Amino acid sequence: FYATNTGASVAYVKLYNKATAPTVGTDIPEMIIPVPAAVGGVPGVANPNTGFIPFRFALGLGIAITGGAADNDTTAVAAGQVKVKLSRST
Repeated sequence: FYATNTGASVAYVKLYNKATAPTVGTDIPEMIIPVPAAVGGVPGVANPNTGFIPFRFALGLGIAITGGAADNDTTAVAAGQVKVKLSRST
């Protein structure tokens, strides 16, 4: 997992264990990863080290990005503000 944020506020990447697209604000995320705000024109970066312990998303992996950390938050972020690179193995 690697994410960047060019916005002036923290953004939150939310990962869901779902076989269908998540309903943001209704579905409960399995994991919420904060992506720091940009500082001085340099994007904030989130690259959490999970070590060798994988996280399992048995149903499927859904993703959403919001401006607030709460499970039910639906605050939109600007288009292109947050970029996520995510690798998944089965």
